[in-house]
Amino acid sequence: MIYALLTGMKYGLILSVTFSLGPVFFSLLQTGIQKGFRSGALMAAGIALSDLMYAFVCQLGLSQLVKQFESNIAAVGGLIAIGFGIATFMKKSRLEVADNGTNQPQRVGTFRFISKGFLLNSLNPAVVLFWIGMASVASAKIEKSPAEAYIFLAGIISILFSSDLLKVYFARRISNYLSSNTLDWMNRIVGLCLTGFGVWLIYSALTGRIQ
Repeated sequence: MIYALLTGMKYGLILSVTFSLGPVFFSLLQTGIQKGFRSGALMAAGIALSDLMYAFVCQLGLSQLVKQFESNIAAVGGLIAIGFGIATFMKKSRLEVADNGTNQPQRVGTFRFISKGFLLNSLNPAVVLFWIGMASVASAKIEKSPAEAYIFLAGIISILFSSDLLKVYFARRISNYLSSNTLDWMNRIVGLCLTGFGVWLIYSALTGRIQ
């Protein structure tokens, strides 16, 4: 059990460094900077829930079923990413909105940030392929019992979630040194990244390049 957990944490550490850059990463940093640590942590929790869902489904041997709907996932994900991207691009920053982690988020905000992290991560075909690969690694390296395979995957998720929390923490720390104009430009850049990512997903789904 300990070996499975440590092996999973090792993979999680490697993947948190090599697999982190992307639209979700920039959106997570933006949320941490402009909305505070709690809101960023809620988004990180949504990402972790998405990872947990795919890890569980792939470990159950349903990865082929998931891959059959990969193009659909990409198309829907593209539309959602474009929606988030346009909203982010148009948003004006207000420094006073961000808290220092002392104010409790409202219930609507809580659901919004969790669902944003969950959707952006879930509707990314690269995440599907990633967890299919990790389920294969679990089968190859952790052979003693299914329970150890789940522990291996849990070790990966725990490190990925912890790394996301660290990103939010440091993003919040540097927010005190940023101006409203800088944050406006950050919104535009993140918005363009999300929109471009969404367009690419839809194009890939329509042309069959996801497969």
